[in-house]
Amino acid sequence: MMTVWVIDDDAALLAMIKEALTYQGWSVETFSSLEAAHLAYAMRRCRPDVVLADWSIPGGPPLSLVQVFSDVPMIVMSGDPAVEQELPDHVRWLSKPFRLAHIYDVILGTVFKPG
Repeated sequence: MMTVWVIDDDAALLAMIKEALTYQGWSVETFSSLEAAHLAYAMRRCRPDVVLADWSIPGGPPLSLVQVFSDVPMIVMSGDPAVEQELPDHVRWLSKPFRLAHIYDVILGTVFKPG
């Protein structure tokens, strides 16, 4: 079962994404800050298969997670297209607002890269 960590300070968005991804059969853990995600990793040492994080969350841009999860695919969500230019090549960008079908495609395309 694929595990997705979703990090966003918008409780309604977290709930909606968790419900949608759980419906797909994925295990989903949600966090409202970077600190909460870092703490969960430190306490459990469990690694997600993919991290989906909002760019504007408490604790700063989510790129600090790239060091912790260097081999875990990461997707950054933002409504600001300029953010995409700031991301390393291996980090995907998901434009807000998005349709659920698009989030599925981006996650699957990030985890199961063609070729």
